[in-house]
Amino acid sequence: MPTVSAIGIPWYRAEDWSAIKSLFVDGDRLHASFTEWLKAAEGLEKQLRKSGHLVERAYIDPSTFPAWCAERGLKIDSEARTLFANEAAYHKYRNRS
Repeated sequence: MPTVSAIGIPWYRAEDWSAIKSLFVDGDRLHASFTEWLKAAEGLEKQLRKSGHLVERAYIDPSTFPAWCAERGLKIDSEARTLFANEAAYHKYRNRS
């Protein structure tokens, strides 16, 4: 039976960009502006879809993400963002095949 390959991408809202950058311990590694980040993220999303993946945009809310990380004993960093996004994709697509 074929399996579904779904990938989550951490996604942000323009109005949250400043809060996101200051929240993440590695926020200095993010793009300088929301516009730059969005262009890169949309390019990645397009590339993944072209490769046959289902892609889920996992919006990170700066007011709730710290608690999500704390519940899992995670730093608020790129590893946590990736885990959050992939968990969102898993929950959305886990029953599809």
